[in-house]
Amino acid sequence: MRKPCLMIVALMIAAVCPAMAAEETLADNRGMDQDVVARAAPAPTLYANVVDFGADPANADNTEAIQRALNSAPKAIVPPGVYAVNGTVVIQERQHLHLCAGAWLQRFADRTDNTKPVVRLISNWAALTGESLNCGVSTENPSGGFTGEQIVNNGVVNVGPLDAGEYTDPNINFWIIDSITISGSWEAVHDYVTPPHDDKVDRNELLTLVNSVTLPAKGGSCYLGRVSNCSFRDGGVAIKLNPVCNGNIFTNNLFYEITHSCFYAEGVTENVFSNCFVHSTGGVTVIRLRRSGYNHFYGVMCEPGATGPQGRYTRFCDISEDCWHNVLIGHGDTGHAYINNSNSSLIITHATLDHRGVAYFGEIKTGQIEIGQPEPQDPTAPISEVFIRNFQPTKPSEFHDVFTLVSDSPNQVFMMEISVTSGSPDSSNHSGASFIVSGKTSSGNEATATVDRIGGNPNLQCQTHIEGNTVTVQLKPSHYRHGRFVIMLRAKGSGNCEIRFI
Repeated sequence: MRKPCLMIVALMIAAVCPAMAAEETLADNRGMDQDVVARAAPAPTLYANVVDFGADPANADNTEAIQRALNSAPKAIVPPGVYAVNGTVVIQERQHLHLCAGAWLQRFADRTDNTKPVVRLISNWAALTGESLNCGVSTENPSGGFTGEQIVNNGVVNVGPLDAGEYTDPNINFWIIDSITISGSWEAVHDYVTPPHDDKVDRNELLTLVNSVTLPAKGGSCYLGRVSNCSFRDGGVAIKLNPVCNGNIFTNNLFYEITHSCFYAEGVTENVFSNCFVHSTGGVTVIRLRRSGYNHFYGVMCEPGATGPQGRYTRFCDISEDCWHNVLIGHGDTGHAYINNSNSSLIITHATLDHRGVAYFGEIKTGQIEIGQPEPQDPTAPISEVFIRNFQPTKPSEFHDVFTLVSDSPNQVFMMEISVTSGSPDSSNHSGASFIVSGKTSSGNEATATVDRIGGNPNLQCQTHIEGNTVTVQLKPSHYRHGRFVIMLRAKGSGNCEIRFI
Protein backbone atom coordinates (compact mmCIF):
# COMPACT_ATOMS: atom_id res chain seq x y z
CA MET A 1 0.00 0.00 0.00
CA ARG A 2 2.86 2.38 0.70
CA LYS A 3 4.60 1.90 -2.63
CA PRO A 4 1.94 3.65 -4.74
CA CYS A 5 1.98 6.60 -2.33
CA LEU A 6 5.73 6.87 -2.52
CA MET A 7 5.57 6.73 -6.28
CA ILE A 8 2.98 9.51 -6.37
CA VAL A 9 5.12 11.71 -4.11
CA ALA A 10 8.19 11.01 -6.22
CA LEU A 11 6.33 11.92 -9.39
CA MET A 12 5.14 15.18 -7.82
CA ILE A 13 8.66 16.13 -6.75
CA ALA A 14 10.01 15.31 -10.17
CA ALA A 15 7.36 17.50 -11.74
CA VAL A 16 8.00 20.46 -9.43
CA CYS A 17 11.84 20.40 -9.32
CA PRO A 18 12.44 21.16 -13.00
CA ALA A 19 10.22 24.21 -12.71
CA MET A 20 12.01 25.32 -9.54
CA ALA A 21 15.38 24.69 -11.13
CA ALA A 22 14.38 26.59 -14.25
CA GLU A 23 13.14 29.53 -12.16
CA GLU A 24 16.34 29.57 -10.09
CA THR A 25 18.45 29.47 -13.24
CA LEU A 26 16.44 32.34 -14.72
CA ALA A 27 16.92 34.37 -11.56
CA ASP A 28 20.66 33.70 -11.68
CA ASN A 29 20.74 34.75 -15.31
CA ARG A 30 18.88 37.94 -14.52
CA GLY A 31 21.41 38.80 -11.81
CA MET A 32 24.28 38.05 -14.17
CA ASP A 33 22.73 40.26 -16.84
CA GLN A 34 22.40 43.11 -14.35
CA ASP A 35 26.08 42.79 -13.38
CA VAL A 36 27.10 42.77 -17.04
CA VAL A 37 24.99 45.85 -17.74
CA ALA A 38 26.44 47.62 -14.69
CA ARG A 39 29.98 46.83 -15.78
CA ALA A 40 29.29 47.94 -19.33
CA ALA A 41 27.73 51.33 -18.38
CA PRO A 42 30.20 54.18 -19.15
CA ALA A 43 31.50 56.26 -16.25
CA PRO A 44 30.65 59.98 -16.23
CA THR A 45 32.95 61.85 -18.65
CA LEU A 46 35.35 64.17 -16.78
CA TYR A 47 37.67 65.07 -19.66
CA ALA A 48 37.06 65.71 -23.33
CA ASN A 49 39.72 65.86 -26.02
CA VAL A 50 38.72 68.50 -28.56
CA VAL A 51 40.14 66.30 -31.33
CA ASP A 52 37.46 63.70 -30.56
CA PHE A 53 34.85 66.35 -31.34
CA GLY A 54 36.30 67.30 -34.70
CA ALA A 55 38.98 69.87 -33.87
CA ASP A 56 42.03 69.68 -36.12
CA PRO A 57 44.87 72.11 -36.90
CA ALA A 58 44.05 71.53 -40.58
CA ASN A 59 40.49 72.85 -40.19
CA ALA A 60 39.56 76.27 -41.48
CA ASP A 61 37.69 76.91 -38.19
CA ASN A 62 37.54 74.96 -34.91
CA THR A 63 35.18 77.15 -32.90
CA GLU A 64 32.21 74.73 -32.91
CA ALA A 65 34.31 71.62 -32.29
CA ILE A 66 36.02 73.14 -29.25
CA GLN A 67 32.68 74.42 -27.95
CA ARG A 68 31.12 70.93 -28.28
CA ALA A 69 33.98 69.45 -26.28
CA LEU A 70 33.58 72.09 -23.58
CA ASN A 71 29.85 71.44 -23.32
CA SER A 72 30.33 67.66 -23.03
CA ALA A 73 32.56 67.50 -19.95
CA PRO A 74 33.78 69.65 -17.05
CA LYS A 75 37.24 69.91 -18.63
CA ALA A 76 38.21 70.09 -22.30
CA ILE A 77 41.81 69.42 -23.37
CA VAL A 78 43.47 71.00 -26.42
CA PRO A 79 46.48 68.94 -27.62
CA PRO A 80 49.55 70.60 -29.19
CA GLY A 81 48.89 72.38 -32.47
CA VAL A 82 47.65 75.67 -33.88
CA TYR A 83 43.82 75.67 -34.07
CA ALA A 84 42.08 78.35 -36.12
CA VAL A 85 39.22 79.98 -34.19
CA ASN A 86 37.13 82.33 -36.31
CA GLY A 87 34.35 82.74 -33.73
CA THR A 88 34.35 82.98 -29.92
CA VAL A 89 34.79 80.02 -27.57
CA VAL A 90 32.61 80.58 -24.48
CA ILE A 91 33.60 79.07 -21.12
CA GLN A 92 30.52 78.84 -18.94
CA GLU A 93 29.92 77.99 -15.27
CA ARG A 94 32.28 75.30 -13.92
CA GLN A 95 33.79 74.70 -17.36
CA HIS A 96 37.55 74.42 -17.80
CA LEU A 97 39.49 74.78 -21.06
CA HIS A 98 43.10 73.54 -20.77
CA LEU A 99 45.81 74.08 -23.38
CA CYS A 100 48.66 71.59 -23.53
CA ALA A 101 52.17 72.88 -24.14
CA GLY A 102 52.35 73.87 -27.80
CA ALA A 103 48.56 74.37 -28.17
CA TRP A 104 47.37 77.68 -29.61
CA LEU A 105 43.94 79.08 -30.36
CA GLN A 106 44.65 81.49 -33.22
CA ARG A 107 42.53 83.93 -35.17
CA PHE A 108 43.95 84.46 -38.67
CA ALA A 109 43.30 87.73 -40.48
CA ASP A 110 43.11 86.02 -43.89
CA ARG A 111 40.22 83.81 -42.71
CA THR A 112 37.99 86.27 -40.85
CA ASP A 113 37.75 89.95 -39.97
CA ASN A 114 36.08 89.14 -36.64
CA THR A 115 37.32 91.47 -33.88
CA LYS A 116 35.36 89.94 -30.99
CA PRO A 117 37.16 87.96 -28.26
CA VAL A 118 38.68 84.61 -29.19
CA VAL A 119 37.80 83.21 -25.74
CA ARG A 120 35.30 84.49 -23.18
CA LEU A 121 34.72 83.48 -19.55
CA ILE A 122 31.14 84.33 -18.61
CA SER A 123 30.27 82.70 -15.29
CA ASN A 124 31.43 81.43 -11.89
CA TRP A 125 34.35 78.98 -11.67
CA ALA A 126 35.17 79.35 -15.37
CA ALA A 127 38.85 78.50 -16.03
CA LEU A 128 41.31 78.95 -18.89
CA THR A 129 44.69 77.34 -18.18
CA GLY A 130 47.82 76.05 -19.88
CA GLU A 131 50.98 74.08 -19.18
CA SER A 132 53.58 76.68 -20.15
CA LEU A 133 53.96 80.04 -21.85
CA ASN A 134 54.38 78.08 -25.10
CA CYS A 135 50.60 77.89 -25.41
CA GLY A 136 47.87 80.45 -25.47
CA VAL A 137 45.33 82.57 -27.32
CA SER A 138 46.26 84.93 -30.12
CA THR A 139 44.75 87.08 -32.84
CA GLU A 140 45.98 88.91 -35.92
CA ASN A 141 42.93 91.22 -35.92
CA PRO A 142 42.25 94.35 -33.85
CA SER A 143 41.01 93.43 -30.38
CA GLY A 144 39.73 96.56 -28.69
CA GLY A 145 37.85 99.81 -28.89
CA PHE A 146 38.82 103.29 -27.77
CA THR A 147 40.70 102.69 -24.55
CA GLY A 148 39.97 105.29 -21.91
CA GLU A 149 37.11 106.90 -23.83
CA GLN A 150 34.38 104.31 -23.52
CA ILE A 151 33.79 100.86 -22.06
CA VAL A 152 34.51 98.23 -24.67
CA ASN A 153 33.61 94.58 -24.10
CA ASN A 154 36.42 93.14 -26.13
CA GLY A 155 40.00 91.93 -25.82
CA VAL A 156 41.63 88.76 -27.14
CA VAL A 157 40.39 87.09 -23.94
CA ASN A 158 37.37 88.57 -22.21
CA VAL A 159 35.86 88.02 -18.77
CA GLY A 160 32.23 89.14 -18.71
CA PRO A 161 28.91 88.95 -20.56
CA LEU A 162 28.01 90.42 -23.93
CA ASP A 163 24.45 91.13 -22.86
CA ALA A 164 22.32 90.93 -19.75
CA GLY A 165 20.35 87.97 -21.07
CA GLU A 166 23.25 85.54 -20.71
CA TYR A 167 24.23 86.76 -17.25
CA THR A 168 22.60 84.50 -14.65
CA ASP A 169 24.45 85.59 -11.53
CA PRO A 170 25.01 89.08 -10.08
CA ASN A 171 28.75 88.43 -9.95
CA ILE A 172 31.34 86.48 -11.91
CA ASN A 173 33.31 84.85 -9.09
CA PHE A 174 36.29 82.53 -8.72
CA TRP A 175 37.35 82.60 -12.38
CA ILE A 176 40.94 81.66 -13.27
CA ILE A 177 43.37 82.36 -16.11
CA ASP A 178 46.74 80.68 -15.56
CA SER A 179 49.96 79.73 -17.37
CA ILE A 180 49.14 80.88 -20.90
CA THR A 181 50.26 83.59 -23.33
CA ILE A 182 47.76 86.14 -24.62
CA SER A 183 49.01 87.99 -27.68
CA GLY A 184 47.70 90.47 -30.20
CA SER A 185 48.74 91.68 -33.60
CA TRP A 186 52.50 91.84 -34.13
CA GLU A 187 51.91 93.79 -37.35
CA ALA A 188 50.13 96.56 -35.39
CA VAL A 189 53.07 96.83 -32.97
CA HIS A 190 55.47 96.95 -35.92
CA ASP A 191 53.47 99.80 -37.47
CA TYR A 192 53.75 101.69 -34.18
CA VAL A 193 57.52 101.40 -33.73
CA THR A 194 58.37 102.24 -37.36
CA PRO A 195 57.59 105.50 -39.19
CA PRO A 196 55.04 107.02 -39.51
CA HIS A 197 54.24 105.42 -36.11
CA ASP A 198 50.57 104.50 -36.47
CA ASP A 199 49.23 104.28 -32.90
CA LYS A 200 46.09 102.24 -33.64
CA VAL A 201 47.71 99.41 -31.68
CA ASP A 202 46.94 101.38 -28.50
CA ARG A 203 43.31 100.33 -28.87
CA ASN A 204 44.16 96.62 -28.92
CA GLU A 205 43.34 95.10 -25.53
CA LEU A 206 44.66 91.64 -24.65
CA LEU A 207 42.68 90.77 -21.49
CA THR A 208 39.52 92.79 -20.83
CA LEU A 209 37.35 92.55 -17.73
CA VAL A 210 33.79 93.86 -18.13
CA ASN A 211 30.76 93.07 -16.04
CA SER A 212 27.03 93.58 -16.05
CA VAL A 213 27.05 96.85 -14.17
CA THR A 214 27.39 98.47 -17.59
CA LEU A 215 24.43 96.56 -19.00
CA PRO A 216 20.72 97.51 -18.78
CA ALA A 217 18.82 96.32 -15.70
CA LYS A 218 21.73 94.37 -14.30
CA GLY A 219 24.38 95.05 -11.69
CA GLY A 220 27.29 92.98 -10.48
CA SER A 221 31.01 92.60 -10.17
CA CYS A 222 33.77 90.74 -11.96
CA TYR A 223 35.01 89.56 -8.61
CA LEU A 224 37.48 87.23 -6.87
CA GLY A 225 39.30 86.20 -10.04
CA ARG A 226 42.96 85.33 -10.55
CA VAL A 227 45.36 85.88 -13.47
CA SER A 228 48.72 84.28 -12.79
CA ASN A 229 51.88 83.02 -14.49
CA CYS A 230 50.85 84.50 -17.84
CA SER A 231 52.63 86.37 -20.61
CA PHE A 232 51.08 89.35 -22.41
CA ARG A 233 52.62 90.52 -25.66
CA ASP A 234 52.01 92.55 -28.82
CA GLY A 235 49.18 94.80 -27.71
CA GLY A 236 48.21 98.29 -26.66
CA VAL A 237 46.69 97.54 -23.24
CA ALA A 238 47.68 94.23 -21.66
CA ILE A 239 45.08 94.12 -18.85
CA LYS A 240 42.04 96.43 -18.90
CA LEU A 241 39.64 96.63 -15.94
CA ASN A 242 36.34 98.40 -16.46
CA PRO A 243 34.13 99.69 -13.61
CA VAL A 244 33.29 97.39 -10.67
CA CYS A 245 35.87 94.75 -11.57
CA ASN A 246 36.94 94.51 -7.92
CA GLY A 247 38.84 92.18 -5.61
CA ASN A 248 40.91 90.37 -8.25
CA ILE A 249 44.52 89.17 -8.11
CA PHE A 250 47.09 89.56 -10.90
CA THR A 251 50.44 87.96 -10.02
CA ASN A 252 53.63 86.55 -11.58
CA ASN A 253 52.95 87.90 -15.06
CA LEU A 254 55.26 89.07 -17.86
CA PHE A 255 54.70 91.90 -20.34
CA TYR A 256 56.46 92.26 -23.68
CA GLU A 257 55.95 94.73 -26.54
CA ILE A 258 53.06 96.57 -24.87
CA THR A 259 52.63 100.10 -26.25
CA HIS A 260 50.06 101.92 -24.07
CA SER A 261 49.50 100.40 -20.60
CA CYS A 262 50.29 97.12 -18.86
CA PHE A 263 47.55 97.58 -16.26
CA TYR A 264 44.76 100.08 -17.00
CA ALA A 265 41.85 100.39 -14.56
CA GLU A 266 38.83 102.67 -14.45
CA GLY A 267 36.40 102.73 -11.52
CA VAL A 268 37.77 99.72 -9.62
CA THR A 269 38.82 98.95 -6.04
CA GLU A 270 40.74 96.40 -3.97
CA ASN A 271 42.68 94.66 -6.73
CA VAL A 272 46.23 93.33 -6.19
CA PHE A 273 48.86 93.49 -8.93
CA SER A 274 52.17 91.91 -7.86
CA ASN A 275 55.43 90.30 -8.92
CA CYS A 276 55.56 91.29 -12.57
CA PHE A 277 58.25 92.24 -15.05
CA VAL A 278 57.83 94.62 -17.98
CA HIS A 279 60.11 94.38 -20.98
CA SER A 280 59.73 97.99 -21.99
CA THR A 281 58.57 99.31 -25.30
CA GLY A 282 59.22 103.04 -25.60
CA GLY A 283 56.23 105.07 -24.50
CA VAL A 284 54.43 102.49 -22.32
CA THR A 285 52.92 103.42 -18.94
CA VAL A 286 53.11 100.40 -16.64
CA ILE A 287 50.19 101.31 -14.32
CA ARG A 288 47.40 103.68 -15.34
CA LEU A 289 44.56 104.38 -12.86
CA ARG A 290 41.38 106.44 -13.27
CA ARG A 291 38.66 106.88 -10.60
CA SER A 292 40.07 103.94 -8.64
CA GLY A 293 41.06 103.36 -5.03
CA TYR A 294 42.46 100.87 -2.50
CA ASN A 295 44.38 98.98 -5.18
CA HIS A 296 47.84 97.67 -4.26
CA PHE A 297 50.82 97.12 -6.56
CA TYR A 298 53.94 95.34 -5.25
CA GLY A 299 57.14 94.10 -6.85
CA VAL A 300 56.49 95.87 -10.16
CA MET A 301 59.70 95.79 -12.19
CA CYS A 302 60.23 97.58 -15.50
CA GLU A 303 63.23 97.90 -17.79
CA PRO A 304 64.30 101.43 -18.64
CA GLY A 305 62.56 102.60 -21.76
CA ALA A 306 63.54 105.28 -24.20
CA THR A 307 61.18 108.00 -25.31
CA GLY A 308 58.56 106.32 -27.45
CA PRO A 309 57.22 107.19 -30.86
CA GLN A 310 55.49 110.56 -31.12
CA GLY A 311 57.55 111.77 -28.14
CA ARG A 312 55.65 109.67 -25.60
CA TYR A 313 57.43 109.02 -22.31
CA THR A 314 57.88 105.63 -20.68
CA ARG A 315 56.47 105.91 -17.14
CA PHE A 316 56.09 103.76 -14.06
CA CYS A 317 52.58 105.03 -13.41
CA ASP A 318 49.97 107.66 -14.23
CA ILE A 319 47.48 108.22 -11.39
CA SER A 320 44.64 110.71 -11.92
CA GLU A 321 43.45 113.17 -9.27
CA ASP A 322 40.14 111.30 -8.81
CA CYS A 323 41.97 108.22 -7.44
CA TRP A 324 42.35 107.53 -3.72
CA HIS A 325 44.46 105.43 -1.32
CA ASN A 326 46.32 103.30 -3.86
CA VAL A 327 49.77 101.93 -2.95
CA LEU A 328 52.44 101.35 -5.61
CA ILE A 329 55.86 99.87 -4.83
CA GLY A 330 58.48 99.03 -7.46
CA HIS A 331 61.84 100.15 -8.77
CA GLY A 332 60.13 102.39 -11.33
CA ASP A 333 63.27 102.73 -13.44
CA THR A 334 61.40 103.63 -16.61
CA GLY A 335 63.54 106.59 -17.62
CA HIS A 336 60.86 109.26 -17.07
CA ALA A 337 59.04 110.62 -14.05
CA TYR A 338 55.86 108.98 -12.93
CA ILE A 339 52.64 111.01 -12.62
CA ASN A 340 50.67 111.02 -9.38
CA ASN A 341 47.89 113.57 -9.16
CA SER A 342 46.07 111.73 -6.38
CA ASN A 343 46.00 113.40 -2.97
CA SER A 344 46.15 110.14 -1.02
CA SER A 345 47.95 107.53 -3.16
CA LEU A 346 51.43 106.46 -2.04
CA ILE A 347 54.15 105.65 -4.56
CA ILE A 348 57.53 104.23 -3.50
CA THR A 349 60.10 103.58 -6.20
CA HIS A 350 63.82 102.92 -6.44
CA ALA A 351 64.51 104.80 -9.64
CA THR A 352 68.21 105.18 -10.43
CA LEU A 353 69.69 108.55 -9.44
CA ASP A 354 73.02 108.15 -11.14
CA HIS A 355 74.15 111.49 -12.58
CA ARG A 356 76.49 109.72 -14.98
CA GLY A 357 73.51 108.26 -16.85
CA VAL A 358 70.91 109.99 -18.96
CA ALA A 359 67.79 109.33 -16.89
CA TYR A 360 64.90 111.79 -16.92
CA PHE A 361 63.02 113.05 -13.87
CA GLY A 362 60.41 115.60 -14.87
CA GLU A 363 62.33 118.36 -16.61
CA ILE A 364 65.71 117.33 -15.14
CA LYS A 365 68.10 115.54 -17.44
CA THR A 366 70.77 114.34 -15.06
CA GLY A 367 73.31 113.70 -17.81
CA GLN A 368 73.55 117.48 -18.41
CA ILE A 369 74.40 118.54 -14.85
CA GLU A 370 77.85 120.14 -14.72
CA ILE A 371 79.91 118.66 -11.95
CA GLY A 372 82.32 121.49 -11.15
CA GLN A 373 85.24 119.14 -10.55
CA PRO A 374 86.43 115.86 -12.06
CA GLU A 375 84.12 112.97 -11.22
CA PRO A 376 85.58 110.39 -8.83
CA GLN A 377 86.33 107.01 -10.34
CA ASP A 378 84.38 105.23 -7.62
CA PRO A 379 81.52 107.45 -6.41
CA THR A 380 79.69 106.54 -3.25
CA ALA A 381 76.77 104.15 -3.46
CA PRO A 382 73.25 105.62 -3.43
CA ILE A 383 71.63 106.26 -0.09
CA SER A 384 68.17 104.77 0.37
CA GLU A 385 66.01 105.09 3.46
CA VAL A 386 62.38 104.80 4.54
CA PHE A 387 61.59 106.59 7.79
CA ILE A 388 58.90 108.37 9.81
CA ARG A 389 59.17 111.96 11.04
CA ASN A 390 56.73 113.06 13.80
CA PHE A 391 56.21 116.71 14.72
CA GLN A 392 53.77 118.97 16.52
CA PRO A 393 50.97 120.08 14.15
CA THR A 394 50.38 123.82 13.85
CA LYS A 395 47.61 126.00 12.48
CA PRO A 396 48.29 127.22 9.89
CA SER A 397 50.63 124.49 8.64
CA GLU A 398 54.34 125.30 8.71
CA PHE A 399 57.49 123.93 7.10
CA HIS A 400 59.40 121.45 9.27
CA ASP A 401 63.06 120.42 9.00
CA VAL A 402 63.14 116.72 8.13
CA PHE A 403 66.71 115.74 7.21
CA THR A 404 69.98 117.14 5.89
CA LEU A 405 72.36 115.99 3.21
CA VAL A 406 75.97 116.79 4.12
CA SER A 407 78.82 116.40 1.63
CA ASP A 408 82.46 116.07 2.69
CA SER A 409 83.63 118.75 0.25
CA PRO A 410 82.26 121.68 -1.78
CA ASN A 411 81.41 121.69 -5.46
CA GLN A 412 79.51 118.42 -5.43
CA VAL A 413 76.29 117.78 -7.32
CA PHE A 414 73.49 115.85 -5.66
CA MET A 415 70.07 114.54 -6.47
CA MET A 416 67.33 113.21 -4.18
CA GLU A 417 64.03 111.51 -4.98
CA ILE A 418 61.56 111.98 -2.12
CA SER A 419 58.18 110.21 -1.86
CA VAL A 420 56.18 111.36 1.15
CA THR A 421 52.74 111.02 2.71
CA SER A 422 51.47 113.32 5.44
CA GLY A 423 48.71 112.55 7.90
CA SER A 424 47.74 111.74 11.43
CA PRO A 425 48.04 108.24 12.96
CA ASP A 426 44.34 108.29 13.90
CA SER A 427 43.11 109.65 10.57
CA SER A 428 42.56 108.02 7.19
CA ASN A 429 42.77 111.42 5.50
CA HIS A 430 46.35 111.16 4.26
CA SER A 431 47.90 112.85 1.25
CA GLY A 432 50.98 112.08 -0.79
CA ALA A 433 53.42 113.77 -3.14
CA SER A 434 56.82 113.18 -4.75
CA PHE A 435 59.70 115.55 -5.44
CA ILE A 436 63.10 115.64 -7.10
CA VAL A 437 65.62 117.83 -5.27
CA SER A 438 68.87 118.56 -7.13
CA GLY A 439 71.69 121.07 -6.91
CA LYS A 440 75.34 121.74 -6.07
CA THR A 441 77.13 122.44 -2.83
CA SER A 442 79.70 125.24 -2.55
CA SER A 443 82.04 126.86 -0.07
CA GLY A 444 80.83 130.31 -1.18
CA ASN A 445 77.58 131.78 -2.43
CA GLU A 446 77.28 129.52 -5.44
CA ALA A 447 75.41 126.68 -3.70
CA THR A 448 72.09 125.90 -5.41
CA ALA A 449 69.14 123.57 -4.82
CA THR A 450 66.03 123.13 -6.96
CA VAL A 451 62.80 121.35 -6.02
CA ASP A 452 60.65 119.82 -8.79
CA ARG A 453 57.28 118.31 -7.96
CA ILE A 454 56.63 115.14 -9.99
CA GLY A 455 53.14 114.39 -8.73
CA GLY A 456 50.76 114.37 -5.81
CA ASN A 457 48.83 116.82 -3.66
CA PRO A 458 49.97 120.40 -4.37
CA ASN A 459 49.18 121.30 -0.74
CA LEU A 460 51.96 118.99 0.44
CA GLN A 461 55.04 121.13 -0.15
CA CYS A 462 58.82 120.75 -0.13
CA GLN A 463 61.58 123.35 0.04
CA THR A 464 65.30 123.42 0.83
CA HIS A 465 67.76 125.56 2.71
CA ILE A 466 71.38 125.22 1.60
CA GLU A 467 74.42 126.54 3.39
CA GLY A 468 77.88 125.53 2.24
CA ASN A 469 78.07 121.76 2.13
CA THR A 470 74.78 121.18 3.99
CA VAL A 471 71.36 120.92 2.35
CA THR A 472 68.36 120.94 4.70
CA VAL A 473 65.09 119.54 3.32
CA GLN A 474 61.87 120.95 4.74
CA LEU A 475 58.32 119.65 4.29
CA LYS A 476 54.96 121.28 4.91
CA PRO A 477 51.93 119.00 5.51
CA SER A 478 48.78 119.34 3.46
CA HIS A 479 46.58 119.82 6.54
CA TYR A 480 47.25 121.59 9.84
CA ARG A 481 46.20 118.50 11.81
CA HIS A 482 48.73 116.24 10.14
CA GLY A 483 51.63 115.53 12.45
CA ARG A 484 53.52 112.77 10.70
CA PHE A 485 55.56 112.31 7.52
CA VAL A 486 56.22 108.86 6.09
CA ILE A 487 59.15 109.31 3.73
CA MET A 488 60.94 107.18 1.19
CA LEU A 489 64.27 108.80 0.26
CA ARG A 490 66.84 107.97 -2.38
CA ALA A 491 69.85 110.23 -2.78
CA LYS A 492 73.21 110.34 -4.50
CA GLY A 493 76.03 112.82 -4.90
CA SER A 494 79.20 113.10 -6.92
CA GLY A 495 81.28 112.45 -3.79
CA ASN A 496 80.84 111.16 -0.28
CA CYS A 497 77.51 112.30 1.21
CA GLU A 498 75.75 111.61 4.49
CA ILE A 499 72.06 111.80 5.31
CA ARG A 500 71.28 113.04 8.82
CA PHE A 501 67.74 112.76 10.13
CA ILE A 502 66.43 115.58 12.29
